[in-house]
Amino acid sequence: MISKVGTRTARIVFALAAFILLGIASKARADQCESWTDKVHPVTMEACSYASGGSGYAKITNNGTTTADVCWTVVLNDGRKSKGCYSNMPAGKSTSPSCYSCGSKNGGAKHILLDKYQAAR
Repeated sequence: MISKVGTRTARIVFALAAFILLGIASKARADQCESWTDKVHPVTMEACSYASGGSGYAKITNNGTTTADVCWTVVLNDGRKSKGCYSNMPAGKSTSPSCYSCGSKNGGAKHILLDKYQAAR
C-alpha cells in the first residue's frame, strides 16, 4: 500500500516530467532579423520583428574602436521613415530602439540607412 506522501510525491514527479517534456518538445520561435553592414563605417544595423510579428526593434552596433555619434534611418515597407541617433556611442556598444512598424504584421522594415558616423569629441 502506498502512503499519501508517496502518492503525492509520485504525482509531483510525474507533473514535473510532463512539464520538462513539453518544454523540450515545444520550439521557441526566434525573432526574424535582417542585417546590413555599412560599407564605409564600422556599423552593423538590424531590423527585427518579434516572433509574434506584432512589433519589433532596430539594433545598431558600433563595431569601431572609438566612441562615435551614430545616426540612422529605418525605411519601412510602407514608405515611412523613422530616424534615430545615439550620441557618444561607445565602441562595441549596441542600442536596440523599439520599432512597432518593424513587426511583420505591421508592414516590416525595408532597410536601415546610416546617416552619420562621426568620432565623438
